[in-house]
Amino acid sequence: MIIRKYGSCIIHMNQSIFQRLNNYLSNLMLRQCENLSDDILEKMLQVDKYEINKLVDTLHNEHVLRYKWTFKCPHCNNLNTVFEDDKEENTCQFCSQGIDVCELKRGARIQYMVDRSDFEEYLKERDDTYSDSGGKKTNSYKVVPMKNPIVQNDRSCDGGPHNMEEQQKETRLFISHSSLDKEYVKAFVELLEDMGMTENTIFCSSCEGYNISWGKDIYGYLAKEFKNDRKNLMVLFMLSDNYYKSPACLNEMGATWILKKDYRSILLPGFEYEDIDGAINAQQIGIKLDDANLNMQLNEIKRQFSDIFNLAHLSDNKWDRVRESFIKKITDIRNSKNKAAE
Repeated sequence: MIIRKYGSCIIHMNQSIFQRLNNYLSNLMLRQCENLSDDILEKMLQVDKYEINKLVDTLHNEHVLRYKWTFKCPHCNNLNTVFEDDKEENTCQFCSQGIDVCELKRGARIQYMVDRSDFEEYLKERDDTYSDSGGKKTNSYKVVPMKNPIVQNDRSCDGGPHNMEEQQKETRLFISHSSLDKEYVKAFVELLEDMGMTENTIFCSSCEGYNISWGKDIYGYLAKEFKNDRKNLMVLFMLSDNYYKSPACLNEMGATWILKKDYRSILLPGFEYEDIDGAINAQQIGIKLDDANLNMQLNEIKRQFSDIFNLAHLSDNKWDRVRESFIKKITDIRNSKNKAAE
């Protein structure tokens, strides 16, 4: 048997391309299985583009692999991502301007999403078919673990980690908010739960199970979390008039800016983009919970958080139910607050 070593990945030359792919996928995190490309596959499988094209076509025809396209909106220059099984909406996911998605896809970056369980089932069917046809059935898809596997990261456009050390860190989401907005925050945490996020990935002081233990110093705890080099801390600002009236919230915003933490912004109902102030970049796109196109904005939250927090795939039907339930909660809370203010 001839064995060649490519970097840290050992490939047995008599293995099929499918076995090589199986071995490679087994060493990836879920989000990496959903961000594959021709260049990544060509390098990791050590085959030419012709073989990669055949492999991709085969897996796509077997519904094991799906396509996704990433392109810039010609109006706001933000990156849009569309999936092949999505209903084609000819509007930007950010600025809501009309765009020709079909035309933009022609020059877009294309990536592949492979479902590992579907791929393993496909391999089993191939193995059974070969055995039934008179061939010798063998354990031809046994995984060869990688020592120090090479991890290709093709996420430079969406703010994801850019090196192996960052990818191995635990990522936690800190929800910075005013306690006066806890109804909205609780609804958003429930949305994250329905998306598959767990208690150990979220810190939110207003939600039971996601706050700090009784008796602990909240400011000392936050300082420790912000300075913890073993974790990737992402901050989610829930912006409102109440937020900017809170000294504690403004301190959290300042700490995020000083320590250069990754952050996202959500504008609560009644708060406008022109009201954004302080250390937050007002030009960075946020999500507005009373926006007419909230459906598409929530799709972007799901896409980014699924990638960042390595969430399990959520079917389109389930996501539609989760999204509509969240929008109803937000609408009910807003109506209740408006009525109380009358």
